[in-house]
Amino acid sequence: MRNPGPRRAFTAQALLYIAAGASVTAAHAVLFLLLRGALGPFAANVVAISVTATANVEFHHRVTFRSRRSERGRRLVAVVATVFYDATYSSSALLLLAAFVVDPTATQQTAVIVLAAVAGGIARFLLLRGWVFRATARS
Repeated sequence: MRNPGPRRAFTAQALLYIAAGASVTAAHAVLFLLLRGALGPFAANVVAISVTATANVEFHHRVTFRSRRSERGRRLVAVVATVFYDATYSSSALLLLAAFVVDPTATQQTAVIVLAAVAGGIARFLLLRGWVFRATARS
């Protein structure tokens, strides 16, 4: 089988990443909405991120970047960093929303989380491709 050029590999990885990101963002939003009433927006956000991050990183390991080696240490760091980054970033976005909107609705909060996920996803793609899965991303 012929090795696709770097541009083609990047495009394929980006498309898989976008598909996975859309799915994970949707799951995050649904979990957030289900847990928001019982836990409050911040705890619901962190729980939803924690549940979806591990599956997301593992998907990227196996499918998007087709990693053949089992680099558990890097993947573990990626999961922890993803949870920390996403929780910090999206919780900060929720705080910013609360600073401008007195009693934000579930729809407003979910929209802010989704927008934060899209912005954070772009940064994560570049980080995952360049650091976590670097050995196989260029093959």
